[in-house]
Order: sequence, then C-alpha cells, then structure tokens
Amino acid sequence: MKHYCLTLLAALCCALLAACGPSNTVMLAAPAEISPANTAQPGIALVRFEDQRGKNTLGVRADKSHFFAADPVDEWFSKTLADGLNRAGMHVIYVRSVAEAVHHNPAYILTGSLDELWITESSRTNMSARIRAHFTLAHGDQNVSREMVRTERESTNVLFSSSAASTLIDSTMSDFCDVMVEKIRRAVK
Repeated sequence: MKHYCLTLLAALCCALLAACGPSNTVMLAAPAEISPANTAQPGIALVRFEDQRGKNTLGVRADKSHFFAADPVDEWFSKTLADGLNRAGMHVIYVRSVAEAVHHNPAYILTGSLDELWITESSRTNMSARIRAHFTLAHGDQNVSREMVRTERESTNVLFSSSAASTLIDSTMSDFCDVMVEKIRRAVK
C-alpha cells in the first residue's frame, strides 16, 4: 500500500510540474479601439485581411509542440495594422468587408492576405517570428500598389515564458506596420 501511495504521489507531482510549464497559447492583444486618425491624410478603409496561412497553429516549440492563438489571427492582424497606420498619422478605418469599405467612401481601400505568421522556438532561450502578407491599395477602380511585405525578428538570451512569444509577435508586428507605412506613403503621393 505504501509503495502504491508513493507511486501515485510521484505521478501527481509530475503532472502538476508539467502543467506549470510555459503555455503554448499565445495572447494576441488586438487594440480594443483603433487609435484616432489624423484627418489630414488620405482616408483609407482597411478591410480585414484574409487568413491564408492554411493552418491553425502559430508555430513550433523546441519540444515540437505547437503554439496556438488565443484569439482570431486575422482580426488581431488587421486591427493591429489599422492601429499602427493611424499612429503613423494616416486616416484609417477598419472594416470587415469591401462592401462596408465602399459604404464609407474612402479615398483608398486596402485589402490583403496574411500568408505567414510563424514563431519558432529553437531553444529555451532563442525564438524567432516571421510575418508575411500581400496587400493591394486601390483608389476607385484602379490599383495603386500591390506588394508583399515580410518582417522577421529574433529574440535571444530570453528565458521562454508564454508572454515572451506574445512580446516577440508584437515587436515583429510593429516592424511590419513601419514597413507598411512607408509603402503606403509612397503609393498615395
């Protein structure tokens, strides 16, 4: 009986310790409200980007398990992009469809697809993140710009926690927004 109790206690301790490890769920915190826009810039309606990644995971950990998003990836990506463009001084509204965009009668409509959003944990202290998307900026019936944007960031010497992956994705998305701002500014001149 004593041997059975010790075995049961050891198994319970192992299960508890495994549950205390870092989570595979990545929190994607989309802005609750999009930042106020500067109305001096051309009006842009950003239509929610289509998630073309073809998978429901966000990446792979060193132990070969997968990262998962706690929230819809396309919604997070699109709202965060709209917020980033507004923070850069552009007048951007976020909409869910092209029909809704047309209803607002903006100067430009921004559509696109999210092709890659991937986190790789290569060791307990090394992670990288990649974001790749295609976008089309239209003015009326004419496409002004059609491009692909890709950003990548690596984080080293950081002890992994569930928030480290979220922080890395947020930083990579910030870089992505910076590139988008430049591409859109060139296109609307």
